[in-house]
Amino acid sequence: MKYRRAKRDRLRALTSEILPYEVPLPFDITRMYEFLRRLDFAWDSQHSFSVLDGRLDKSGTLWLGIIFDPISLGVGKLTGEEGDIARRRTFVLSDSGGPKSDLRHPYKFRSRRNNGKSRNLAVPHPHSMVQMASFIHDYRDSILYYTNRSSYSIRYPHRVARLQTKRDSVFDGVKDFESVGVEQSDLEYSHVSSYFSYRRYNNINRFYSSPQFQACERKYPRLVRADVAKCFDSVYTHTVSWVTNGIRASKNMQRETADTFGGKFDKLMQYLNFAETSGIIIGPELSRVFAEIILQEVDVRVERELEKKGLLRGTHYEIMRYVDDYFVFLADPQNTELVEEILTAQLAIFKLHLNDQKQHHFDTPLASHMSVAKVRMREALAHRTHCEYGSEEEPLKANLYFSAKQAILDYKALLIDTELKHGELANSYLYELGRRRDKTVRKYRDYLKHVSEAGDQKALHGAHVLLVRYLVEVLDVAIFIYSGAPSVSHGVKLNRMVAASLGELELNKFGTLETRQFRDRVCREIIAQLTAVKDERSFGVHTLLLLDCLIYLNPKVPEDTLLAILDRRGTQVEDLDAFGVLTLLRRFSEPRATSDFKARLLQRAKSLIERGKDHQEDQTARAILLLSLPTFPGAWPNEVANVMGDNYSLSKVLSLQSSKQDPSMFSWNASDNYYERLLLKSAQFVY
Repeated sequence: MKYRRAKRDRLRALTSEILPYEVPLPFDITRMYEFLRRLDFAWDSQHSFSVLDGRLDKSGTLWLGIIFDPISLGVGKLTGEEGDIARRRTFVLSDSGGPKSDLRHPYKFRSRRNNGKSRNLAVPHPHSMVQMASFIHDYRDSILYYTNRSSYSIRYPHRVARLQTKRDSVFDGVKDFESVGVEQSDLEYSHVSSYFSYRRYNNINRFYSSPQFQACERKYPRLVRADVAKCFDSVYTHTVSWVTNGIRASKNMQRETADTFGGKFDKLMQYLNFAETSGIIIGPELSRVFAEIILQEVDVRVERELEKKGLLRGTHYEIMRYVDDYFVFLADPQNTELVEEILTAQLAIFKLHLNDQKQHHFDTPLASHMSVAKVRMREALAHRTHCEYGSEEEPLKANLYFSAKQAILDYKALLIDTELKHGELANSYLYELGRRRDKTVRKYRDYLKHVSEAGDQKALHGAHVLLVRYLVEVLDVAIFIYSGAPSVSHGVKLNRMVAASLGELELNKFGTLETRQFRDRVCREIIAQLTAVKDERSFGVHTLLLLDCLIYLNPKVPEDTLLAILDRRGTQVEDLDAFGVLTLLRRFSEPRATSDFKARLLQRAKSLIERGKDHQEDQTARAILLLSLPTFPGAWPNEVANVMGDNYSLSKVLSLQSSKQDPSMFSWNASDNYYERLLLKSAQFVY
């Protein structure tokens, strides 16, 4: 296998820094990246771009029109000599000559976190996405400079990342993850987890169990924990220019600083959020980079002020900040008030404030309940899992056993003993459960191979029964854990175990009946979760993940079942948002099959598209649907044209569908590589 080093692609960040982690599994912008990369898309100015004319056909022009909808692109202007293969076509985003053609409303949606609380997240408009990716590429050196100034930060972009191949822990397939290394191909290059490599911790739980944290516990008797109140909602976008250009210059020389790195970053974050200066959108990694630049300036100022007071880092104190969470270790507890005053004052300069309700003081070393819980859960899972085979007396006999009942009791006891909340422990438990499952399955796979080669059909059948029973018991525990704390992160881990288990049956050539029985059993459990509604009326993304898993397991899941799930929430098809409509439409892959439910979903999509034409706050939902529906396999072209509206005739839809490459934002065939998608999702950073 030959490798080559990763190129610095101007659109590379499009696949990693733009979308929130919490979007539905089939939703991604990989194809839009590949589409634009093939055209050699490049910004010529803030309001114009060009592409290779030789690669642009009628369908490509139509797709570009959707990406920048509702701006009319026209036919563009050719540059270069006729016959030149590098000849380019330039399009001006005039918006009738107005200066704000890039002013966009993002698509807002709710997502439930591991602690049970919900928050508003945002998907930028496709137009904004391309601007964001190009900005990251063009100003990568400036971003790295301004995010490598603080000695307090423990999560910050360190350098532009490269690729390496990594073997999957279950099926031994080669997967790509962002790290140090090389790029293998364009397709694999598009599936990166981050444009930048991060130091030092990409997950706060790793920090808690790190030698650095434990060393501070031993050295300093006092720990103060604090965080910035509603950090992303409170960020004043102009303050990024205050950091990069200075407060006085930014206020007194606004026109001169507008074209600087800070001025352009300020405007970008404003315009992708419809000119909001108070608060930035939550979800994209670029938003965290923006906040990091501001908070690193605060860090530098705090360290300087503490030094003036005679307090030296590493001697009198240690401060570590993970995004907007502060950990302040003090050698002398009497300095607590002084440090808090200085931190509060420096944050206030940039219009940020500490959250008084989340400020806690601890005497160290801490009795870390989470650390104890992690050790105990690993020990309990190992104790409850029995996988033995190949004795001298009975070489073809095996013992594979795991009790869901006992494992659940162990988990409940762990919660009581450590006084942790279920939402605090569930994520770690699902991770450890998945690891134990993978390790056990790999070991048992050797036994199955041995039995198969021996040709003993009775022993092989018994071995299959044991494996199915084990996988079902593990999933029973996983579903129990998920049910008490439904969230996107927990849903990804649960779905990964489901897909890995089904893949294991297929890998070991289980019979159709055995596989079907396993699918049906898991489907019943997922349906039970979807219908056991507690306090959720809407379709959060964690619910859409379960729905998508249900469709993966049973592509022909009865429509009555899906309608019953809606009914249990008191929700109608007419209440669904764009994500909900697209997820449920995945159930319908055959245009010949008539369905009232499908017709209602398409009608809902049409109403959302029409609303986006007249209401700016729904522009991005409109763009998402317009980019996704032309490739929908469950409707005839005339039906798709009807849904897309008056601007899209049957001939235009047919042209879009005949395109060699499309920028669709929804993968209707996500089930074909479902497990791989879950692996890629798992590789993303979650904050």
